[in-house]
Amino acid sequence: MRDGQEIADEFRGVTFLWLSVTEESHGEGQQNSHRRRQCQRLTFHKRHRRLVIDEYLAHVRRRGREILFSNRRRCLYTNNRIAQYSCYNDDNAWSFINFNHPTTFETLAMEPAKKKKIMDDLDAFRKNRDFYRRTGKLWKRGYLLYCPPGTGKSTMIAAMANHLNYDIYDVELTVVHNNNDLRKLLIQTTSKSILRIDVFTTNHADKLDPALIRRGRMDMHIEMSYCGFEAFKTLAKNYLDIEAHPLFGAVEELLREVDITPADVAESLMTAKNEGSGEDASLEYLIEELKKMEEAKASAEASAAKTDNGHELEEGQSEDFGEGDEESEYSEEYDE
Repeated sequence: MRDGQEIADEFRGVTFLWLSVTEESHGEGQQNSHRRRQCQRLTFHKRHRRLVIDEYLAHVRRRGREILFSNRRRCLYTNNRIAQYSCYNDDNAWSFINFNHPTTFETLAMEPAKKKKIMDDLDAFRKNRDFYRRTGKLWKRGYLLYCPPGTGKSTMIAAMANHLNYDIYDVELTVVHNNNDLRKLLIQTTSKSILRIDVFTTNHADKLDPALIRRGRMDMHIEMSYCGFEAFKTLAKNYLDIEAHPLFGAVEELLREVDITPADVAESLMTAKNEGSGEDASLEYLIEELKKMEEAKASAEASAAKTDNGHELEEGQSEDFGEGDEESEYSEEYDE
């Protein structure tokens, strides 16, 4: 607020007036003789005094923290190799860049029900700090993301960070020698990392040690599946700015038959878009790509079936040949 500016604020049906003023303080000594300070003066009816003391001032402080938090610069941190600094007490343990990833849950290609479940879980975690403290639990939440490559693990992490307005710390474990080094790394994270979300990503969840992914470490297991029709509609909205089209039916039918990642669908839509094609041509290009995948899948299944039949035939021939030998040997013994 600039000097002399007045702002009205409403809380629980009561209007409060804030006035920005500049005051001079006359302290002892030459340096403090003409110090100026900016103040905010609050005006309200005396009958609302209890409301101000009990609730309103706490509300103002809370909203102030939220505004500062939402406007702060967010960063993506990565840990440096140990050879690049002498010890973890140096300031070189982490490197960072500004985090400006555009992905949100609104633009994330995922089934709406699964997306809502994740968002609700994130919101509940953020709001329940007092519950964690009261129950003696650490205020942290673990998410295991597992899926084939290209199905959106990194994009999901970006959407989480944007939803909560958190920094991201990307720990490269190959340059961390032991648990003590990892602990020292985490100590050097910013104060916002107290609200840290640990996210594990893997393409092979079945190969992880059960102790690593148990409840309490990984609280929510999220399978990032291949692109379904609902996820495709999100991509069509993102890339083509359409929510319905006559060709959607053909796409839906093909998506039931083939496994394709959201990244590949996005690439197909983007390829046609970059060539200056309209929405019709973009969808037709995607349909052609899906048909090629369907044909390749059918060919692979036919080849596998043919191979299996060949093995069965060879086994059958071997058995017939053995039976023939036994019959011939029996006949010779009978003739004698």
